[in-house]
Amino acid sequence: MKKTCIIIFILVSITLYSSGQVNCILSFVDKNNTPVSGLVAALSAGKIAGRGEITNGKVVVSLAFSANYTGTLTLTVMTKERQTVNIYSLSSKATVSLGFPVKYIVLKTTQSLFLSGDGRVLSTSIGVIPVKLDYMQQLPKLKPPVFLPAPGTHNSFISITLDNKTPGSSTYYTTDSSIPDPLKATLYTEPFKLTDSCTIKALSVCKGWEDSDVVTGSYDFYFDTLPAPDISLNSGTYDSPREVTISCARDGVQLYYSTGASFIEYHGPLTMTDSVTLSAYAKKKYYGDSPVSQVQLTINKRDLTNKIISNPEMGTPEWVLWNLFDAADNNGFDIFTDLLCHEDCCNNQAAIDSLQRYNWPVLVRSVNNYMIDPPSYSFKIIRTVPSELSGTENEVCIFVYAGADKMPVPFQLKKSPDGNYKLTQL
Repeated sequence: MKKTCIIIFILVSITLYSSGQVNCILSFVDKNNTPVSGLVAALSAGKIAGRGEITNGKVVVSLAFSANYTGTLTLTVMTKERQTVNIYSLSSKATVSLGFPVKYIVLKTTQSLFLSGDGRVLSTSIGVIPVKLDYMQQLPKLKPPVFLPAPGTHNSFISITLDNKTPGSSTYYTTDSSIPDPLKATLYTEPFKLTDSCTIKALSVCKGWEDSDVVTGSYDFYFDTLPAPDISLNSGTYDSPREVTISCARDGVQLYYSTGASFIEYHGPLTMTDSVTLSAYAKKKYYGDSPVSQVQLTINKRDLTNKIISNPEMGTPEWVLWNLFDAADNNGFDIFTDLLCHEDCCNNQAAIDSLQRYNWPVLVRSVNNYMIDPPSYSFKIIRTVPSELSGTENEVCIFVYAGADKMPVPFQLKKSPDGNYKLTQL
């Protein structure tokens, strides 16, 4: 589209008694109402002309009059390469120049005139409207903020400083890898502590400047390598299952163990019933995984061939059980066996409560009577047949624990058709 140049001339009379100088003062904004810089403002009054560079939206153009003049002060704005910039104002639309009617006597002393964007000439800056230009200026670009300390991997938690060298500017940042928006991001006011790895993005903004580039800083932490965990058992051969614990000298670690191809998280003591290679290591955030600790455990398994015991040897666990059953039979042992063997009761809390309420005191007295060394043995009555044993659902298994270094001995209790009880070692 071809531009139409409209020049407004309003003829007024300026009476000059002698030579004098007038300083014409103007302010300018672009279409976004941002003060402009880097353009040239030219004023002419007939053959008298002057120009000045617009800086931060302001310019002073000096005109020297030496004779009488009747006319209009005409404003033209151009780039430094002399390309005309369109003017938008209240008194002139889409023009390349703007006229100001002047009614002023030029004196010997320098006088100031304030030229307003609505075509008025004022003696003070009060009421002056900036001249609006059809111009998208190339603002100077801010330098981006600098991260201190530098991004990377650090061996301790740190405080982050966002160093900004431009006075009057503001810096905004995010710690979730998103692009900082001054309306949503955090305004940087002071150093902030990092206690977790993250990616920081930041930029600086300032009125009259183009926003800085967004800078990115990724921070991670690595302290040291964890020590190898401790396994409570040494490699060796054991005649019974063993309880194993795993621990680490460093607090707050996660422990993992393996008895095969994969590692699982450790939550508490393990019972080793089979020969196995037990491996373990420790993990913790920001630390290197520990070396793997390993022990080779050989567990000798019992001969689980069924053996009916009729005349147990005095002092053995089976001898204690035999006498226990005999004593209990005279004190309502049928109730005891019925509760244990009844399929609907064996696994529920009601059966356990009944045993404790009616029979357990009798059993405890009998154990104390027939145990040669009471601390040597303890009894655990269970309903479920161990996975390594075979048997029917109606079996009752009684485990005798003969001291800490002995393997639990499983026995089966059955009532024969003639009403006698048979104790079978499994």
